[in-house]
Amino acid sequence: MLDKIFISKVRVKLLQLYTKKPDLSLHVRGLVRELDEEINAVRRELNNLEDAGILQSEKKGNKLMYSIDEGCPIIPELKAMFRKDDPVIRRISKALGEIDKISIAMLTDSYLKNKYEDHMDIDMLIVGQPDVDKVSSKIAELEKDISKTLKVSIVKDDEFDFRKKKNDPFINKILKNDKILLVGETHDLF
Repeated sequence: MLDKIFISKVRVKLLQLYTKKPDLSLHVRGLVRELDEEINAVRRELNNLEDAGILQSEKKGNKLMYSIDEGCPIIPELKAMFRKDDPVIRRISKALGEIDKISIAMLTDSYLKNKYEDHMDIDMLIVGQPDVDKVSSKIAELEKDISKTLKVSIVKDDEFDFRKKKNDPFINKILKNDKILLVGETHDLF
């Protein structure tokens, strides 16, 4: 989808790479190998992204290394856009869109990193008053489709608001860390 919006396929590949691996630092030839694109096209798009403030370059030895500029204010939105364009996340989003009475649905940092620090970590938080049987059915279909078990927590709207106000550690951890909002608006979280 994003390759239809952005003018340059090389720019899309660069943004995908850097938003998936934000700690990445590579020189032009390394990026050419990684992306399997022409050097001039890669160099041109690196310059464009650096001019836009999305990437930054640093001289290391005789090489110019490019990395994401975490100070860029649109980086979180770019990461979310490219993550949402992932085919698995699009399937999850579509399935959730078929369920009524969901106010907020998000994939958590644990899902995104496939890393669970304790037994309380979940993949997805759903806030609202959805039909629990329908949610369970859709989640079971998704799990078969993506070959992954999803740990899902459903919280009613008023309970979510109450737990936010009481600084509930479970809710705070989800809201504080990286996440992808699939249903709802960012202002609904705070």
